[in-house]
Amino acid sequence: MKALLQSLFGDAIARLLGGAGLSVISYAAITPIVLGALNLVSSRINGLAADVASLALMSGAGHAMSIIGSAIMARMAINAAGVGIGKAVAK
Repeated sequence: MKALLQSLFGDAIARLLGGAGLSVISYAAITPIVLGALNLVSSRINGLAADVASLALMSGAGHAMSIIGSAIMARMAINAAGVGIGKAVAK
């Protein structure tokens, strides 16, 4: 595959496309793990008593979980892109 890309696009483009592919694979591999962890936290919170859950939601626990989950997903995407860029730059 690498030889084909190099013959078609040249060495720099082949490295760039290879790095992009590695980013996609890294992101696809890590996403189910992170989503599983977020779903686990959500299911544990659903198991709380109604009064406790209401108090937690009124105090902003839902927004806090959303912010933390979004930060984890953003960090994961940045790390996956970094792996691809590092692979594209390395010889």
